[in-house]
Amino acid sequence: MIDEPLPVCPQCEYALTGLPPPHRCPECGFEYDERSRAWYAPVRSHYLIEYIGPVVAVGLIGLGLGPIFVNGISRPAHLIFVALLMLAVAGIVRGGSRKLASRRRLSCVAIAPRGLYIRSDIGEKWIPWQDVGRAVFSGEFSYMTYRGSDQTANIPGVFTDQEAQAVFSELVQLARKHYLEIAIPPDSRASQPS
Repeated sequence: MIDEPLPVCPQCEYALTGLPPPHRCPECGFEYDERSRAWYAPVRSHYLIEYIGPVVAVGLIGLGLGPIFVNGISRPAHLIFVALLMLAVAGIVRGGSRKLASRRRLSCVAIAPRGLYIRSDIGEKWIPWQDVGRAVFSGEFSYMTYRGSDQTANIPGVFTDQEAQAVFSELVQLARKHYLEIAIPPDSRASQPS
């Protein structure tokens, strides 16, 4: 189902490189194996804040401080000074905003031996395999149904195209079948009716 192990832990984002499946995340204990897979919501870039915002802010600061230096510095030197100041502050502000964005944990859905792991802005949820129903993708809403219940769990903006939705749905059903089969002891399988 998956050719390589998870690069990072879906639960705590600890780097899992070099740890062969099956294994547990050394940081949080998230159990994964060769069938585990994770999907993440796309990173939302705030273009205006990251690029234009710092330049405008620094430009306004530079224009405000400009008259202070006009009398003591020639006009071309003043313009060069303000331009360099704007570039320096814009770089610092942009770097800071990217650093903050990199600390934000993305919404995620993961297949793991324990069940489906779902992380969104409002929290984390595990759905054990015996309770996993099917994935429903309807317009802007995506959710997992629970077997034998009206209960659902939202899937937070992770699947942006129909191909990813189809792959996820298929992998969930295959994983559910696999993990439920290995959960039943081999000697009790023969005695269960088909």
